Amino acid sequence: MVCFQGVRACCCQSSRRMAAPVLVSTYSPSRRDTKPSLGHLFVNEKQALAIRALYNEHKTVYHEYTTSTQSQQRAQRFLELHALTTESLANLESRWTSVRTNSWAKKCRRLYQCSCGYSTEARQKRSSSQSKDQWSRQAPYDFTGCCVHADITYDASSSNVLRIIGYFEHNEECQNATLVRYPSIPLHEHVYEVALEQLSQGASVAAIQAENVWRVEHGRYRDIDARSNHRYELLNSDFSRLYRRYYRLQGINVDIKPEINVDNWLNSASPTFNPTIAEAIFHYAPRVEAGGRFELCISTPEMRSAAIQLVHRRQLILDGTFGLSASRLLVWIAMGVNEGNHGVPVALFLFSAPSGAKATHAGYDTSILTKLLSKWNGSFMPGELEPAVAITDTDTKERGALINVWPNITLLLCRFHLRQCWTNKRNSLFGTKNETSFFKEKALHYIRNLDAFLLSHTTRSAALERLQSERNTFKEMSTDPRSESGGQAGLKYIEYLETTWMPQSLWNSWSEEGRSRAAAVLGVGIGDVLPTTNHLESFNGVLKRKHIGQWQRSGQKLRFDVLVFRLALYIMPNIYAQFRLAHSFEAWKKERFANVASIQGISRQLRKADRTTQVPSGAIAWYPPDPIRDGFAKDIIRLRLIMPIPSMKPFELWATCASTSADINHPDYPRYWLTAHPSGHATCTCANWLNRGGACKHLRAFRNLITSWMRDGQIAYKFHFPESQSDAYDVLDKNKLWYGHYYKHSVTAPASQDMSSPTCPPTLHKPHMHVPLPPPNLPEASLVPTIDQEAELEESVASIDNTITLKQNPIAGPGTKLMDNREAITIQNQQRLDHFIASSLPSLYGISNLLQDFRPKVTNVEFSSLISTLSQQLSSIALASPSPSAVALATSVHRSNVTQVLDPSRSQARTPSPPRTPAKRFAILPPSPKAKKSTKRIKSYSTL
Repeated sequence: MVCFQGVRACCCQSSRRMAAPVLVSTYSPSRRDTKPSLGHLFVNEKQALAIRALYNEHKTVYHEYTTSTQSQQRAQRFLELHALTTESLANLESRWTSVRTNSWAKKCRRLYQCSCGYSTEARQKRSSSQSKDQWSRQAPYDFTGCCVHADITYDASSSNVLRIIGYFEHNEECQNATLVRYPSIPLHEHVYEVALEQLSQGASVAAIQAENVWRVEHGRYRDIDARSNHRYELLNSDFSRLYRRYYRLQGINVDIKPEINVDNWLNSASPTFNPTIAEAIFHYAPRVEAGGRFELCISTPEMRSAAIQLVHRRQLILDGTFGLSASRLLVWIAMGVNEGNHGVPVALFLFSAPSGAKATHAGYDTSILTKLLSKWNGSFMPGELEPAVAITDTDTKERGALINVWPNITLLLCRFHLRQCWTNKRNSLFGTKNETSFFKEKALHYIRNLDAFLLSHTTRSAALERLQSERNTFKEMSTDPRSESGGQAGLKYIEYLETTWMPQSLWNSWSEEGRSRAAAVLGVGIGDVLPTTNHLESFNGVLKRKHIGQWQRSGQKLRFDVLVFRLALYIMPNIYAQFRLAHSFEAWKKERFANVASIQGISRQLRKADRTTQVPSGAIAWYPPDPIRDGFAKDIIRLRLIMPIPSMKPFELWATCASTSADINHPDYPRYWLTAHPSGHATCTCANWLNRGGACKHLRAFRNLITSWMRDGQIAYKFHFPESQSDAYDVLDKNKLWYGHYYKHSVTAPASQDMSSPTCPPTLHKPHMHVPLPPPNLPEASLVPTIDQEAELEESVASIDNTITLKQNPIAGPGTKLMDNREAITIQNQQRLDHFIASSLPSLYGISNLLQDFRPKVTNVEFSSLISTLSQQLSSIALASPSPSAVALATSVHRSNVTQVLDPSRSQARTPSPPRTPAKRFAILPPSPKAKKSTKRIKSYSTL
């Protein structure tokens, strides 16, 4: 234990030096019994009883003050007497501890407690920590049971003291106490500012720590040479507070439950309503009952435009992922493919798992996907979003939802997932161990060749003939004892292919024949039909590792309100900005290497002519050499006529510059208003710049100031200053391309007329939308790496000619296509049901035997409820008699009943989306009804 001899608390020394005078100025007898929030004091039971007795016996202090100078002077003397002034509280030796702050309207009420009366045991009892170990005391003074506390109410705008309540007589042990532990030393505010700026650019914890080490070693923090009550070294414990402050600056209050934050952002009547997020959300439904779901769908204006351009009458990729949020949210992604063969996300569907779902990935069904896809389709004009072809994995829920929303859509299966199913089935039959059996390798060789044949041929009759030929081969192998096991496994594999994947409706979903039909629908070659969902799978990895990973702290999953905030305001706009840059780059390359030189000149002239209509004449900034104006700029800085002001737009810097003839001591002196953007864009409200452009002396002074800040490391990112008019127009073009729809909300526009007023011009007001896209010249704005399409899934798959047509197999009409899709999904569902029943029967028989022999009680409510639900479902349908194969069972179903079997509640009529904000507000529940539990994947299920 460290003991600091001779150190006394300031408040005790002051109380012993002089007696407190009578300082009551506006006494209110009716409020004499007002007490602080005593329940927030960290005291033991003995202290609590003593404090209540003090108030009951009126031994406490109650002072009220007016706003008059004399009354406030008396208040300050009382605060100085008890070391409660701002300067005294900032002293590291102060024994006052702030335990609660409450703000309302323009008032602020703070509750302080003497450190000697701060009970560590009481603090541990109120903590949510599950640790049973007793906490060690961290307070700088030992516990003496002191009952001193102070409740002070301020006027937040003027800092006037309005009321003081409390007890100020320290016990004897407290008065004799000395500092025995190092106090908590606060981090300097400039360290927070630099770290917050780095976080806004996506810096990692390691990068923030490295910057902190460099700045401390080189003395690049404010007041670092005169440190007294602050430290500049970042500790690991500082990052929790740092992230809380960062989220608060971004508009995320982490002290509020995530579901309340999201609801407030989307509720136009809420003070924290966020119009940018609201514009990006086309469907929102909070979870208001135990059996409900949280639903939220994202599609920014750019995503909507991309959906019409890339998905309407074209190809749609649909797949889901999970593990993005700590609240067990599932995220479904709809994606199109652009002309560069890059996957472009066009909609995100977020929803929670229902009650009773033990695994997040199992918490969805056809109905919820149908609902969300219908909401997405309903957010467009009728007929504006009609995908012609959709490719998914082998999940029947996705496929069923797609045909519910778009009955005439052509469904394809991802070949990667198809081969994964075949490989899993092959491994289950032949084993995965490396054995040297010649006959086993021979059987596997036949099967691999068979797989390649099925994937490369376009006619089902040829495929069935090949299956029969291989069956005969494996039957012959089964007659030889040496190859019997391989032959039997091969026969089972043939049966698996025939019953699971060879029905006509399923054949059309994965075969070359089906892909040729899809190519004819799209009007493209078969090579342009997507064979896999690799575009979306790759995007899932990039989304988790790159875009979301940079915001995760120590790998922890994000709160779901933070996830929604990031997706709507940062990740999706950034992804589209990168696509725009890539598109611009490709266009530039085509122009740059055009064969005819005159075409290049015409293109440049057209761009130049177009630029003249984008901005007012002259209202564009560049900085050519000008010794006269540079000299005036130095005089402006020397006379301190330029003053930085808070900026209302991310990354921009704002300032005012007084006229050289103005009296800056007068509060209403005339001033010009300046802005500077890291990309190179800048504005000034002076007539010289608005009429002539270039850089006036005010902008040059602002440039010198920003350059000095960059040199001293006071701003974390670099500013570009164009040196020519051509460079300035390039900056303008690049900004418009980068920010797109959000350009006017991200870069300050030039003023419509000159002004040198103390009133802020309309162009510098807070933007209607907050879109924190980084400037295009920052490193974080580099182009996204190209998403390479995977090569052929197996070397044995033959290459296919892009011009294959189906003259012998005409394309079926819309009604036939709908029935084929539904029949294929019904077959898959029947196969999976048979699989689950077969795997569950042994356990069900065991349960039946236990209930019959020992008569135990069933205490699991969820099990009883599930059995009751299954009984009702089984009694409502006719049990099918056993059939030789799933094919026979599926084909025996009458086509008119397929729709009812798949989705009996489906209605063809499209209903418009309800308004986001309901008239009646309900109590909102968190999206996750239960904690996440780990589950094991059923290997054999992946063969279906």
